[in-house]
Amino acid sequence: MDVYHLLPDRFRSAGTPCYDGEFPPGFYGGSVRETIDALPYIRALGFSAVFIGPFLFNHEHAYHGYHTLDFERLDPRLFGTRPGENPAELPLELMAELRQACDTNNLKIIFDFVPNHIHRDHPWIRDAEHRDWFFRDSHGEPCKFFLGCRELVKINLNHRPAREYILRLAMRLIPYIDVLRVDHALGCSKDFLRELTQQVHAAKADALVLGEFWVDENLWRDSNFLSLIDTFDALDLSEKEQLRVMKTENYELQVVQHFLQITFAGGEDGNPQTFIVDGALDFEANLIIQRHAKRLARDSICSRISKCVPGPGVITLLYKSGWQQSYIHFSVNPGGLWTDSPGFAMKPSCREGWWGINIPASCITFCLTNGTNDWDNNSTQNYTIDSPGVFDLEDGNLKCIHRSDTIVPRVLEPECRVHFWGSPVDANECSCGEYLATEGLIRELSTHFERYPHYFILPQFLDNHDTNRIMLTCGNQYSLVLSIAAAVRHISRQFNHPFFLYYGTELGMTHFKDIRSMEYGDNQARQPFRWGRKEYTQHIVSMTGALFGSSTNSEIALPWYLSLGSPDQRTTTTTTTPEQRL
Repeated sequence: MDVYHLLPDRFRSAGTPCYDGEFPPGFYGGSVRETIDALPYIRALGFSAVFIGPFLFNHEHAYHGYHTLDFERLDPRLFGTRPGENPAELPLELMAELRQACDTNNLKIIFDFVPNHIHRDHPWIRDAEHRDWFFRDSHGEPCKFFLGCRELVKINLNHRPAREYILRLAMRLIPYIDVLRVDHALGCSKDFLRELTQQVHAAKADALVLGEFWVDENLWRDSNFLSLIDTFDALDLSEKEQLRVMKTENYELQVVQHFLQITFAGGEDGNPQTFIVDGALDFEANLIIQRHAKRLARDSICSRISKCVPGPGVITLLYKSGWQQSYIHFSVNPGGLWTDSPGFAMKPSCREGWWGINIPASCITFCLTNGTNDWDNNSTQNYTIDSPGVFDLEDGNLKCIHRSDTIVPRVLEPECRVHFWGSPVDANECSCGEYLATEGLIRELSTHFERYPHYFILPQFLDNHDTNRIMLTCGNQYSLVLSIAAAVRHISRQFNHPFFLYYGTELGMTHFKDIRSMEYGDNQARQPFRWGRKEYTQHIVSMTGALFGSSTNSEIALPWYLSLGSPDQRTTTTTTTPEQRL
Protein backbone atom coordinates (compact mmCIF):
# COMPACT_ATOMS: atom_id res chain seq x y z
CA MET A 1 0.00 0.00 0.00
CA ASP A 2 1.31 3.44 -0.97
CA VAL A 3 -0.26 6.16 1.17
CA TYR A 4 -0.46 9.93 0.66
CA HIS A 5 -0.64 11.75 4.02
CA LEU A 6 -2.30 15.18 4.25
CA LEU A 7 -3.88 17.68 6.64
CA PRO A 8 -7.29 18.88 5.36
CA ASP A 9 -6.74 22.54 6.27
CA ARG A 10 -3.35 22.75 4.54
CA PHE A 11 -3.63 20.52 1.47
CA ARG A 12 -6.27 22.57 -0.36
CA SER A 13 -6.03 25.90 1.41
CA ALA A 14 -5.92 29.55 0.43
CA GLY A 15 -3.00 30.31 2.71
CA THR A 16 0.19 31.84 1.40
CA PRO A 17 3.29 29.66 1.86
CA CYS A 18 5.99 31.13 4.05
CA TYR A 19 9.62 30.41 3.23
CA ASP A 20 11.25 32.14 6.18
CA GLY A 21 10.38 33.22 9.67
CA GLU A 22 7.59 31.86 11.82
CA PHE A 23 4.48 30.47 10.20
CA PRO A 24 1.45 31.58 12.27
CA PRO A 25 -1.00 28.89 13.42
CA GLY A 26 -4.65 29.03 12.45
CA PHE A 27 -7.07 27.89 9.78
CA TYR A 28 -6.05 28.49 6.17
CA GLY A 29 -9.25 27.45 4.41
CA GLY A 30 -8.68 23.85 3.31
CA SER A 31 -11.18 21.08 3.98
CA VAL A 32 -12.03 17.45 3.28
CA ARG A 33 -14.51 18.50 0.63
CA GLU A 34 -11.82 20.57 -1.09
CA THR A 35 -9.52 17.56 -0.84
CA ILE A 36 -12.10 15.41 -2.62
CA ASP A 37 -11.58 17.57 -5.71
CA ALA A 38 -7.87 16.73 -5.61
CA LEU A 39 -8.16 12.96 -5.14
CA PRO A 40 -7.57 12.32 -8.88
CA TYR A 41 -4.17 14.00 -8.49
CA ILE A 42 -3.24 11.70 -5.59
CA ARG A 43 -4.37 8.62 -7.47
CA ALA A 44 -2.58 9.73 -10.64
CA LEU A 45 0.69 10.05 -8.72
CA GLY A 46 0.43 6.31 -8.07
CA PHE A 47 -0.89 6.15 -4.50
CA SER A 48 -3.48 3.61 -3.43
CA ALA A 49 -4.58 5.18 -0.13
CA VAL A 50 -4.99 8.55 1.50
CA PHE A 51 -4.28 9.28 5.17
CA ILE A 52 -6.31 12.31 6.26
CA GLY A 53 -5.79 14.21 9.51
CA PRO A 54 -8.71 14.27 11.99
CA PHE A 55 -11.78 16.36 11.18
CA LEU A 56 -14.27 15.80 14.00
CA PHE A 57 -15.53 18.98 15.67
CA ASN A 58 -12.55 20.81 17.16
CA HIS A 59 -11.54 23.79 19.23
CA GLU A 60 -11.65 27.07 17.30
CA HIS A 61 -7.84 27.30 17.13
CA ALA A 62 -7.15 23.63 16.37
CA TYR A 63 -6.64 23.70 12.60
CA HIS A 64 -4.89 20.31 12.86
CA GLY A 65 -7.93 18.51 14.29
CA TYR A 66 -6.44 16.99 17.46
CA HIS A 67 -8.37 19.06 20.07
CA THR A 68 -11.80 17.40 19.93
CA LEU A 69 -14.86 19.15 21.33
CA ASP A 70 -17.55 16.85 19.95
CA PHE A 71 -17.18 13.26 18.72
CA GLU A 72 -20.70 13.23 17.23
CA ARG A 73 -20.28 15.74 14.41
CA LEU A 74 -17.84 16.93 11.79
CA ASP A 75 -15.96 20.21 12.00
CA PRO A 76 -17.41 22.69 9.47
CA ARG A 77 -13.97 24.21 8.82
CA LEU A 78 -12.09 20.93 8.44
CA PHE A 79 -14.79 18.99 6.60
CA GLY A 80 -16.35 21.90 4.71
CA THR A 81 -19.93 23.10 4.34
CA ARG A 82 -22.33 23.45 1.43
CA PRO A 83 -25.09 26.06 0.90
CA GLY A 84 -28.10 25.25 3.02
CA GLU A 85 -26.21 23.16 5.57
CA ASN A 86 -26.14 24.13 9.22
CA PRO A 87 -22.39 24.35 10.11
CA ALA A 88 -23.22 23.40 13.70
CA GLU A 89 -24.91 20.15 12.66
CA LEU A 90 -22.76 18.10 10.31
CA PRO A 91 -23.42 14.43 11.13
CA LEU A 92 -20.75 11.76 10.84
CA GLU A 93 -22.77 10.17 8.04
CA LEU A 94 -21.57 12.92 5.68
CA MET A 95 -18.31 10.97 5.56
CA ALA A 96 -20.09 8.90 2.93
CA GLU A 97 -19.12 11.64 0.47
CA LEU A 98 -15.44 10.99 1.12
CA ARG A 99 -15.98 7.21 0.94
CA GLN A 100 -17.72 7.46 -2.42
CA ALA A 101 -15.07 9.80 -3.86
CA CYS A 102 -12.23 7.53 -2.72
CA ASP A 103 -13.98 4.49 -4.14
CA THR A 104 -14.32 6.30 -7.46
CA ASN A 105 -10.57 6.95 -7.44
CA ASN A 106 -9.63 3.49 -6.13
CA LEU A 107 -8.20 4.91 -2.92
CA LYS A 108 -8.44 3.42 0.55
CA ILE A 109 -9.00 5.73 3.55
CA ILE A 110 -6.90 5.94 6.70
CA PHE A 111 -8.74 7.91 9.38
CA ASP A 112 -6.86 9.66 12.17
CA PHE A 113 -8.72 8.73 15.37
CA VAL A 114 -8.09 10.62 18.66
CA PRO A 115 -9.57 8.61 21.57
CA ASN A 116 -6.99 9.46 24.26
CA HIS A 117 -8.02 13.03 25.10
CA ILE A 118 -10.39 15.94 24.52
CA HIS A 119 -9.97 19.70 24.80
CA ARG A 120 -10.52 21.20 28.25
CA ASP A 121 -13.50 23.22 26.93
CA HIS A 122 -15.46 20.03 26.22
CA PRO A 123 -18.71 20.16 28.28
CA TRP A 124 -18.17 16.61 29.59
CA ILE A 125 -15.39 17.77 31.88
CA ARG A 126 -17.74 19.89 33.99
CA ASP A 127 -20.97 17.88 33.99
CA ALA A 128 -21.73 15.34 36.73
CA GLU A 129 -22.75 12.59 34.30
CA HIS A 130 -19.22 12.30 32.92
CA ARG A 131 -17.30 12.96 36.13
CA ASP A 132 -15.73 9.49 36.19
CA TRP A 133 -14.75 9.64 32.53
CA PHE A 134 -11.60 11.52 33.58
CA PHE A 135 -8.81 11.14 36.11
CA ARG A 136 -9.35 13.63 38.95
CA ASP A 137 -7.43 14.84 41.98
CA SER A 138 -8.73 15.23 45.51
CA HIS A 139 -10.36 18.55 44.52
CA GLY A 140 -12.26 16.97 41.66
CA GLU A 141 -10.14 18.61 38.96
CA PRO A 142 -8.68 16.71 35.98
CA CYS A 143 -5.17 15.54 36.82
CA LYS A 144 -4.00 13.58 33.77
CA PHE A 145 -3.31 15.20 30.43
CA PHE A 146 -1.86 14.49 27.01
CA LEU A 147 1.93 14.65 27.55
CA GLY A 148 1.45 17.18 30.32
CA CYS A 149 -0.49 19.66 28.13
CA ARG A 150 -3.25 20.92 30.41
CA GLU A 151 -5.40 21.95 27.45
CA LEU A 152 -5.89 18.29 26.54
CA VAL A 153 -7.60 16.25 29.24
CA LYS A 154 -7.01 12.51 29.23
CA ILE A 155 -10.05 10.20 28.99
CA ASN A 156 -10.16 7.29 31.44
CA LEU A 157 -10.59 4.44 28.97
CA ASN A 158 -10.57 1.94 31.84
CA HIS A 159 -13.92 3.39 32.94
CA ARG A 160 -16.41 1.15 31.19
CA PRO A 161 -18.99 3.78 30.07
CA ALA A 162 -16.22 5.94 28.58
CA ARG A 163 -14.65 2.98 26.82
CA GLU A 164 -17.95 1.75 25.41
CA TYR A 165 -18.80 5.21 24.08
CA ILE A 166 -15.48 5.51 22.24
CA LEU A 167 -15.83 1.97 20.88
CA ARG A 168 -19.34 2.72 19.59
CA LEU A 169 -17.98 5.85 17.94
CA ALA A 170 -15.28 3.80 16.21
CA MET A 171 -17.92 1.39 14.92
CA ARG A 172 -19.84 4.33 13.43
CA LEU A 173 -16.70 5.38 11.55
CA ILE A 174 -15.73 1.93 10.23
CA PRO A 175 -18.21 1.83 7.30
CA TYR A 176 -16.51 4.88 5.82
CA ILE A 177 -12.85 3.96 6.31
CA ASP A 178 -10.37 1.11 5.77
CA VAL A 179 -7.72 1.78 8.42
CA LEU A 180 -8.04 3.36 11.86
CA ARG A 181 -4.87 5.16 12.96
CA VAL A 182 -4.99 5.64 16.74
CA ASP A 183 -3.37 8.91 17.78
CA HIS A 184 -1.16 8.66 20.89
CA ALA A 185 -2.06 5.01 21.35
CA LEU A 186 0.63 4.96 24.04
CA GLY A 187 -1.80 6.80 26.30
CA CYS A 188 -4.75 4.48 25.69
CA SER A 189 -5.51 1.52 27.90
CA LYS A 190 -4.01 -1.73 26.58
CA ASP A 191 -7.32 -3.51 27.13
CA PHE A 192 -9.09 -0.74 25.19
CA LEU A 193 -6.69 -1.11 22.25
CA ARG A 194 -7.14 -4.87 22.19
CA GLU A 195 -10.93 -4.57 22.35
CA LEU A 196 -10.92 -1.85 19.69
CA THR A 197 -8.90 -4.05 17.33
CA GLN A 198 -11.20 -7.03 17.90
CA GLN A 199 -14.36 -5.00 17.26
CA VAL A 200 -12.91 -3.36 14.14
CA HIS A 201 -12.03 -6.80 12.72
CA ALA A 202 -15.51 -8.10 13.55
CA ALA A 203 -17.17 -5.14 11.83
CA LYS A 204 -14.96 -5.24 8.72
CA ALA A 205 -12.70 -8.22 8.23
CA ASP A 206 -10.08 -6.45 6.12
CA ALA A 207 -9.94 -3.26 8.22
CA LEU A 208 -6.79 -2.48 10.20
CA VAL A 209 -5.88 -0.68 13.42
CA LEU A 210 -2.51 1.10 13.51
CA GLY A 211 -1.17 2.65 16.71
CA GLU A 212 1.09 5.62 17.32
CA PHE A 213 3.58 4.61 20.00
CA TRP A 214 5.97 7.50 19.80
CA VAL A 215 8.35 9.31 22.13
CA ASP A 216 9.69 12.52 20.63
CA GLU A 217 13.42 13.22 21.02
CA ASN A 218 12.81 16.44 22.94
CA LEU A 219 10.33 14.67 25.20
CA TRP A 220 12.80 11.86 25.90
CA ARG A 221 15.47 14.37 26.89
CA ASP A 222 13.07 16.36 29.08
CA SER A 223 13.69 16.02 32.81
CA ASN A 224 9.90 15.79 33.32
CA PHE A 225 9.57 12.65 31.21
CA LEU A 226 9.53 10.36 34.25
CA SER A 227 6.40 12.09 35.54
CA LEU A 228 4.61 11.45 32.21
CA ILE A 229 5.13 7.69 32.20
CA ASP A 230 2.17 7.23 34.54
CA THR A 231 -0.11 8.53 31.74
CA PHE A 232 1.07 5.83 29.30
CA ASP A 233 -1.82 3.48 30.04
CA ALA A 234 -0.92 1.19 27.13
CA LEU A 235 1.96 -0.08 29.29
CA ASP A 236 1.47 -2.34 32.29
CA LEU A 237 3.26 -1.69 35.58
CA SER A 238 6.36 -3.74 34.71
CA GLU A 239 6.65 -2.08 31.29
CA LYS A 240 6.37 1.36 32.85
CA GLU A 241 9.11 0.45 35.31
CA GLN A 242 11.30 -0.77 32.44
CA LEU A 243 10.77 2.55 30.67
CA ARG A 244 11.74 4.42 33.85
CA VAL A 245 14.98 2.44 34.00
CA MET A 246 15.68 3.29 30.37
CA LYS A 247 15.20 6.98 31.11
CA THR A 248 17.29 6.91 34.27
CA GLU A 249 20.13 5.11 32.49
CA ASN A 250 19.83 7.40 29.46
CA TYR A 251 19.13 4.76 26.82
CA GLU A 252 19.37 5.68 23.15
CA LEU A 253 16.01 6.77 21.77
CA GLN A 254 16.06 4.10 19.07
CA VAL A 255 16.28 1.39 21.73
CA VAL A 256 13.36 2.97 23.58
CA GLN A 257 11.28 3.22 20.41
CA HIS A 258 11.92 -0.45 19.64
CA PHE A 259 10.85 -1.43 23.15
CA LEU A 260 7.55 0.46 22.75
CA GLN A 261 6.75 -0.94 19.32
CA ILE A 262 7.72 -4.56 19.93
CA THR A 263 5.58 -4.59 23.09
CA PHE A 264 2.46 -4.19 20.96
CA ALA A 265 3.61 -6.68 18.34
CA GLY A 266 3.51 -9.58 20.79
CA GLY A 267 7.09 -9.32 21.98
CA GLU A 268 10.39 -10.40 20.43
CA ASP A 269 9.10 -13.96 19.97
CA GLY A 270 6.21 -12.75 17.84
CA ASN A 271 3.26 -14.57 19.39
CA PRO A 272 0.25 -13.66 17.19
CA GLN A 273 -2.06 -14.36 20.13
CA THR A 274 -0.60 -11.52 22.18
CA PHE A 275 -0.35 -8.63 19.73
CA ILE A 276 -2.51 -5.64 20.64
CA VAL A 277 -3.01 -3.80 17.34
CA ASP A 278 -2.35 -4.71 13.70
CA GLY A 279 0.69 -2.48 13.42
CA ALA A 280 2.45 0.70 14.49
CA LEU A 281 3.73 3.72 12.63
CA ASP A 282 7.40 2.89 12.53
CA PHE A 283 9.10 5.71 14.41
CA GLU A 284 12.04 3.43 15.13
CA ALA A 285 12.72 3.09 11.41
CA ASN A 286 12.20 6.82 11.01
CA LEU A 287 15.09 7.45 13.40
CA ILE A 288 17.22 5.26 11.13
CA ILE A 289 16.03 7.14 8.03
CA GLN A 290 16.69 10.54 9.61
CA ARG A 291 20.18 9.52 10.70
CA HIS A 292 21.12 8.28 7.24
CA ALA A 293 19.56 11.34 5.59
CA LYS A 294 21.67 13.68 7.75
CA ARG A 295 24.82 11.70 7.04
CA LEU A 296 24.19 11.60 3.30
CA ALA A 297 23.37 15.32 3.28
CA ARG A 298 26.59 16.13 5.06
CA ASP A 299 28.64 13.88 2.78
CA SER A 300 26.96 15.31 -0.32
CA ILE A 301 27.56 18.89 0.73
CA CYS A 302 31.16 18.12 1.62
CA SER A 303 31.85 16.38 -1.69
CA ARG A 304 30.58 19.42 -3.58
CA ILE A 305 32.64 21.99 -1.69
CA SER A 306 35.83 21.33 -3.64
CA LYS A 307 33.97 22.03 -6.92
CA CYS A 308 31.94 24.96 -5.65
CA VAL A 309 32.28 28.52 -6.93
CA PRO A 310 30.55 31.69 -5.67
CA GLY A 311 27.05 32.27 -6.98
CA PRO A 312 23.33 31.82 -6.23
CA GLY A 313 22.68 29.13 -3.65
CA VAL A 314 26.26 29.32 -2.34
CA ILE A 315 27.59 30.70 0.93
CA THR A 316 31.03 32.26 0.48
CA LEU A 317 32.81 32.90 3.76
CA LEU A 318 35.98 34.96 4.16
CA TYR A 319 37.71 34.67 7.53
CA LYS A 320 40.61 36.72 8.90
CA SER A 321 42.96 35.00 11.28
CA GLY A 322 46.65 34.72 12.08
CA TRP A 323 46.54 30.94 12.09
CA GLN A 324 48.81 29.00 9.77
CA GLN A 325 45.72 27.05 8.70
CA SER A 326 42.02 27.70 9.30
CA TYR A 327 39.29 25.05 9.32
CA ILE A 328 35.51 25.52 9.29
CA HIS A 329 33.48 23.01 11.30
CA PHE A 330 29.81 23.31 10.32
CA SER A 331 26.29 21.89 10.06
CA VAL A 332 24.41 22.42 6.80
CA ASN A 333 21.01 22.90 8.40
CA PRO A 334 19.58 23.39 11.88
CA GLY A 335 19.76 20.15 13.79
CA GLY A 336 21.83 18.45 11.08
CA LEU A 337 25.01 16.47 11.54
CA TRP A 338 28.27 18.39 11.81
CA THR A 339 31.37 17.84 9.73
CA ASP A 340 33.99 15.62 11.29
CA SER A 341 36.33 17.69 13.48
CA PRO A 342 38.27 19.81 12.74
CA GLY A 343 36.18 20.40 9.61
CA PHE A 344 37.14 21.62 6.15
CA ALA A 345 40.44 23.30 5.45
CA MET A 346 39.89 26.83 4.16
CA LYS A 347 42.05 28.18 1.34
CA PRO A 348 44.01 31.45 1.22
CA SER A 349 41.89 34.12 -0.44
CA CYS A 350 42.82 37.09 -2.59
CA ARG A 351 42.82 39.21 0.59
CA GLU A 352 46.08 38.98 2.46
CA GLY A 353 45.61 37.29 5.83
CA TRP A 354 42.12 36.06 4.94
CA TRP A 355 40.95 32.49 4.40
CA GLY A 356 38.00 31.56 2.18
CA ILE A 357 35.62 28.74 1.36
CA ASN A 358 32.49 28.23 -0.81
CA ILE A 359 29.72 26.05 0.66
CA PRO A 360 26.72 25.03 -1.51
CA ALA A 361 24.07 25.58 1.15
CA SER A 362 21.38 28.06 2.11
CA CYS A 363 21.96 27.98 5.87
CA ILE A 364 24.91 26.91 8.02
CA THR A 365 25.85 26.96 11.68
CA PHE A 366 29.60 26.97 12.17
CA CYS A 367 32.71 27.62 14.19
CA LEU A 368 36.38 27.85 13.21
CA THR A 369 39.59 26.29 14.44
CA ASN A 370 43.29 26.05 13.68
CA GLY A 371 43.04 22.26 13.78
CA THR A 372 44.49 21.89 17.27
CA ASN A 373 43.27 23.60 20.42
CA ASP A 374 42.25 27.07 19.29
CA TRP A 375 38.62 27.76 18.42
CA ASP A 376 36.59 30.76 17.29
CA ASN A 377 33.04 29.84 18.20
CA ASN A 378 31.33 33.16 18.95
CA SER A 379 31.68 32.75 22.72
CA THR A 380 30.37 29.13 22.54
CA GLN A 381 27.18 30.23 20.70
CA ASN A 382 28.54 29.38 17.22
CA TYR A 383 27.96 31.54 14.16
CA THR A 384 24.97 31.27 11.84
CA ILE A 385 24.49 32.31 8.21
CA ASP A 386 20.87 31.97 7.08
CA SER A 387 21.00 32.79 3.38
CA PRO A 388 23.31 32.44 0.36
CA GLY A 389 25.75 35.26 -0.26
CA VAL A 390 29.23 36.53 0.51
CA PHE A 391 30.18 37.08 4.17
CA ASP A 392 33.31 38.04 6.03
CA LEU A 393 34.21 37.37 9.64
CA GLU A 394 36.79 39.38 11.54
CA ASP A 395 37.29 39.61 15.30
CA GLY A 396 33.92 37.99 15.97
CA ASN A 397 32.06 40.40 13.68
CA LEU A 398 30.17 38.56 10.93
CA LYS A 399 29.13 40.85 8.06
CA CYS A 400 27.16 40.26 4.89
CA ILE A 401 28.97 41.76 1.89
CA HIS A 402 26.53 40.56 -0.73
CA ARG A 403 23.31 38.61 -0.31
CA SER A 404 22.11 36.36 -3.15
CA ASP A 405 19.33 37.89 -5.24
CA THR A 406 17.34 34.69 -5.46
CA ILE A 407 16.05 32.11 -2.99
CA VAL A 408 15.18 29.58 -5.69
CA PRO A 409 18.20 27.36 -4.99
CA ARG A 410 16.97 27.06 -1.40
CA VAL A 411 13.78 25.43 -2.58
CA LEU A 412 14.52 23.94 -5.99
CA GLU A 413 17.61 22.53 -7.56
CA PRO A 414 17.98 23.69 -11.18
CA GLU A 415 18.48 20.13 -12.43
CA CYS A 416 17.98 16.68 -11.06
CA ARG A 417 20.15 14.08 -12.79
CA VAL A 418 19.02 11.11 -10.74
CA HIS A 419 18.23 7.67 -12.13
CA PHE A 420 16.49 4.91 -10.23
CA TRP A 421 15.95 1.26 -10.83
CA GLY A 422 13.31 0.65 -13.50
CA SER A 423 11.17 -1.58 -11.31
CA PRO A 424 10.12 -0.26 -7.89
CA VAL A 425 10.77 -3.66 -6.36
CA ASP A 426 13.98 -4.73 -8.13
CA ALA A 427 17.16 -3.08 -6.86
CA ASN A 428 19.26 -5.13 -9.28
CA GLU A 429 18.24 -2.79 -12.09
CA CYS A 430 19.82 0.19 -10.36
CA SER A 431 22.50 1.64 -12.59
CA CYS A 432 23.74 4.65 -10.69
CA GLY A 433 25.41 5.77 -7.52
CA GLU A 434 22.22 6.70 -5.67
CA TYR A 435 21.55 3.06 -4.78
CA LEU A 436 25.10 2.65 -3.52
CA ALA A 437 24.69 5.80 -1.41
CA THR A 438 21.54 4.42 0.23
CA GLU A 439 22.73 0.82 0.46
CA GLY A 440 23.60 1.26 4.14
CA LEU A 441 20.09 2.57 4.80
CA ILE A 442 18.50 -0.38 3.00
CA ARG A 443 20.69 -2.85 4.87
CA GLU A 444 19.88 -1.37 8.28
CA LEU A 445 16.14 -1.21 7.55
CA SER A 446 16.23 -4.85 6.46
CA THR A 447 17.81 -5.85 9.77
CA HIS A 448 15.27 -3.71 11.60
CA PHE A 449 12.28 -5.38 9.88
CA GLU A 450 13.63 -8.85 10.63
CA ARG A 451 13.38 -8.11 14.35
CA TYR A 452 9.57 -7.89 14.13
CA PRO A 453 7.03 -10.69 13.56
CA HIS A 454 5.89 -10.94 9.94
CA TYR A 455 2.23 -10.26 10.80
CA PHE A 456 2.94 -6.86 12.44
CA ILE A 457 2.51 -3.96 10.02
CA LEU A 458 5.16 -1.22 10.12
CA PRO A 459 4.19 1.75 7.92
CA GLN A 460 7.31 3.61 6.75
CA PHE A 461 7.49 7.38 6.39
CA LEU A 462 10.18 9.96 5.66
CA ASP A 463 8.56 12.68 7.77
CA ASN A 464 5.15 13.81 8.96
CA HIS A 465 3.29 16.74 10.51
CA ASP A 466 5.19 16.41 13.80
CA THR A 467 8.74 16.25 12.42
CA ASN A 468 11.12 18.29 10.30
CA ARG A 469 10.44 17.81 6.62
CA ILE A 470 12.79 15.37 4.95
CA MET A 471 13.88 18.14 2.56
CA LEU A 472 15.37 20.09 5.47
CA THR A 473 17.01 16.98 6.88
CA CYS A 474 18.60 16.38 3.47
CA GLY A 475 20.11 19.86 3.43
CA ASN A 476 17.48 21.01 0.90
CA GLN A 477 18.94 18.66 -1.73
CA TYR A 478 15.97 17.30 -3.64
CA SER A 479 17.96 14.63 -5.45
CA LEU A 480 18.88 13.17 -2.07
CA VAL A 481 15.20 13.17 -1.01
CA LEU A 482 14.42 11.19 -4.16
CA SER A 483 17.16 8.66 -3.44
CA ILE A 484 16.00 8.09 0.12
CA ALA A 485 12.31 7.92 -0.83
CA ALA A 486 13.01 5.33 -3.53
CA ALA A 487 15.17 3.26 -1.19
CA VAL A 488 12.65 3.29 1.68
CA ARG A 489 9.73 2.38 -0.58
CA HIS A 490 11.76 -0.37 -2.21
CA ILE A 491 12.65 -2.11 1.04
CA SER A 492 9.14 -1.51 2.46
CA ARG A 493 7.62 -3.42 -0.44
CA GLN A 494 10.06 -6.28 0.00
CA PHE A 495 8.81 -6.73 3.57
CA ASN A 496 5.15 -5.94 2.72
CA HIS A 497 4.95 -2.75 4.75
CA PRO A 498 3.04 0.38 3.62
CA PHE A 499 4.93 3.46 2.45
CA PHE A 500 3.65 6.91 3.47
CA LEU A 501 4.54 10.14 1.65
CA TYR A 502 3.70 13.42 3.39
CA TYR A 503 1.97 16.02 1.22
CA GLY A 504 4.32 18.41 -0.56
CA THR A 505 7.33 16.10 -0.44
CA GLU A 506 6.92 15.51 -4.17
CA LEU A 507 7.32 19.28 -4.67
CA GLY A 508 10.37 19.59 -2.45
CA MET A 509 8.55 21.67 0.17
CA THR A 510 10.87 22.66 2.98
CA HIS A 511 11.50 25.10 5.79
CA PHE A 512 14.65 26.69 7.14
CA LYS A 513 14.56 26.17 10.88
CA ASP A 514 14.31 23.11 13.04
CA ILE A 515 10.66 22.97 14.15
CA ARG A 516 11.83 22.34 17.73
CA SER A 517 13.72 25.64 17.79
CA MET A 518 10.71 27.99 17.84
CA GLU A 519 7.23 28.42 19.24
CA TYR A 520 4.61 26.80 16.99
CA GLY A 521 7.51 25.39 15.01
CA ASP A 522 5.41 22.47 13.78
CA ASN A 523 3.62 24.95 11.52
CA GLN A 524 6.80 25.11 9.46
CA ALA A 525 6.21 21.48 8.49
CA ARG A 526 2.50 22.14 7.84
CA GLN A 527 2.63 24.94 5.31
CA PRO A 528 -0.06 25.06 2.59
CA PHE A 529 0.48 22.89 -0.46
CA ARG A 530 1.63 24.85 -3.52
CA TRP A 531 -0.84 24.14 -6.30
CA GLY A 532 -0.51 24.89 -10.00
CA ARG A 533 3.12 26.08 -10.11
CA LYS A 534 5.06 25.13 -13.21
CA GLU A 535 8.41 25.39 -11.43
CA TYR A 536 7.50 22.26 -9.43
CA THR A 537 6.48 20.04 -12.34
CA GLN A 538 9.94 18.55 -12.86
CA HIS A 539 10.02 17.58 -9.21
CA ILE A 540 6.70 15.71 -9.57
CA VAL A 541 8.08 13.88 -12.61
CA SER A 542 11.22 12.94 -10.69
CA MET A 543 9.33 11.72 -7.61
CA THR A 544 6.84 9.54 -9.52
CA GLY A 545 9.73 8.06 -11.46
CA ALA A 546 11.70 7.42 -8.28
CA LEU A 547 8.82 5.77 -6.44
CA PHE A 548 6.91 3.97 -9.15
CA GLY A 549 9.52 3.52 -11.87
CA SER A 550 7.50 5.11 -14.65
CA SER A 551 6.79 8.52 -16.17
CA THR A 552 3.21 7.49 -16.90
CA ASN A 553 2.09 8.56 -13.42
CA SER A 554 3.42 12.09 -13.82
CA GLU A 555 1.92 12.43 -17.31
CA ILE A 556 -1.49 11.88 -15.72
CA ALA A 557 -0.82 13.74 -12.47
CA LEU A 558 0.65 16.95 -13.92
CA PRO A 559 -2.54 18.08 -15.72
CA TRP A 560 -4.43 17.68 -12.46
CA TYR A 561 -1.75 19.53 -10.49
CA LEU A 562 -1.68 22.48 -12.91
CA SER A 563 -5.42 22.68 -13.55
CA LEU A 564 -6.42 22.59 -9.90
CA GLY A 565 -4.30 25.70 -9.48
CA SER A 566 -4.30 27.77 -6.33
CA PRO A 567 -7.40 27.44 -4.13
CA ASP A 568 -8.37 31.08 -4.64
CA GLN A 569 -8.95 30.16 -8.30
CA ARG A 570 -10.89 26.98 -7.58
CA THR A 571 -13.04 25.41 -10.25
CA THR A 572 -15.26 22.38 -10.19
CA THR A 573 -13.26 19.30 -11.03
CA THR A 574 -15.90 16.60 -11.04
CA THR A 575 -17.45 17.17 -14.45
CA THR A 576 -14.41 17.56 -16.69
CA THR A 577 -11.20 15.66 -17.25
CA PRO A 578 -7.83 17.36 -16.74
CA GLU A 579 -7.20 17.07 -20.46
CA GLN A 580 -10.40 18.96 -21.22
CA ARG A 581 -9.55 21.71 -18.78
CA LEU A 582 -6.09 22.14 -20.26
